Amino acid sequence: MFSGSVTSRDRSECRGTRTQLDPDLRDRISALLGRRVSAWRRALGGYTAAERWICALEDGERAFAKVAVDSRTAQWLREEHYVYQHVDAAYMPRLLGWGDDHLDRPILLLEDLSHADWPPPWTQARIEQVLALISAVAATPAPPDLPRLADQKGWVFSRWATVKRDPRAFLLLGRCSTTWLERSIERVVHVEAEADVSGESFLHLDVRSDNLCFDGPRSVLVDWNLAAIGNPRIELVGWLPSLSVEGGPPPDQLTGRHAAPFAVITAGHFAARAGLPPSSPTREPACRSSCSSSRPSPGPAAWWVSTRPDRLAP
Repeated sequence: MFSGSVTSRDRSECRGTRTQLDPDLRDRISALLGRRVSAWRRALGGYTAAERWICALEDGERAFAKVAVDSRTAQWLREEHYVYQHVDAAYMPRLLGWGDDHLDRPILLLEDLSHADWPPPWTQARIEQVLALISAVAATPAPPDLPRLADQKGWVFSRWATVKRDPRAFLLLGRCSTTWLERSIERVVHVEAEADVSGESFLHLDVRSDNLCFDGPRSVLVDWNLAAIGNPRIELVGWLPSLSVEGGPPPDQLTGRHAAPFAVITAGHFAARAGLPPSSPTREPACRSSCSSSRPSPGPAAWWVSTRPDRLAP
């Protein structure tokens, strides 16, 4: 399992992936933890470009190391570490260490959760746990100086306007008809523009299965670099399309009419990005955008909007 070995689940992802921990990096991790790293394995899956290692320590404990590989991932790790500095909650991994003494190579050391239960599959009990988790996060006092969603209104929450300017890539996905788009685009652009994303709630802004696990009685959220302050409804609505894709209920079964503006925002986020080529700058998730999945799919979100026009009424 360690010193470069991987599980059968990971083997298909290992082609071309470095499995040996750089000696200098190993020494930095050991120094930060005050214990020697005796074995390691690459943590695979997920959608971050950062290096991730599960490190076995000489005393038998383990740690999860996330290491930046460039200036962009370095900034993400610094933003994530800022959240860990200010919030100590059971729904977050324990912070074990932080090192930022190498340019563009900071190291974030966290509790290892590789033993936990990572969905899917989903059960009703698990869904209810996540609903409670989202509420618990929103009720937590937010760290000072986090970005506010209201300040991002003009560029993050205007994706349907992007589709309106050039709908070709979105229409090629086949998620809605040209007739529906022509009939509805003005309405969804207006609803998106009028949506109230302001608020004082602490938000994770990337709730989805690869950022969620269940460790005994704990429900844990990882990857906190997108944390912000705003309206908590966007957190729930942003999760529901991926839940539906993974076998959960349709999004509108877990929300009411009040969710309509946030369903429009979520669908617009995917609609503006999903049909673009991987090299397009627009495909890159904004560092502080909501619903930031690196594998955008407008399916359930677009269905939610296109099949329930009554929910878009003013």
